[in-house]
Amino acid sequence: MKYLNSRISYSITLYVLIMILVFTAKPKFLFNNDGSIKSYGVNDKNKTIFSLGVVSVTSAIVAFYMFCIIDI
Repeated sequence: MKYLNSRISYSITLYVLIMILVFTAKPKFLFNNDGSIKSYGVNDKNKTIFSLGVVSVTSAIVAFYMFCIIDI
């Protein structure tokens, strides 16, 4: 149980750092020119398939999985 708690705390820390980096860098595939978040979609130039929700969930899963691999 001790290792699971450390994995979770390290994963949460890495996830928060990644989200801070995303919100400070504001990459063009996630944000419009005015700084607003792009909506999900494929038919419009101002929409993206990589929405902020997809990126945040994926980064959370990758962060936890990375610390699970390190503990092995």
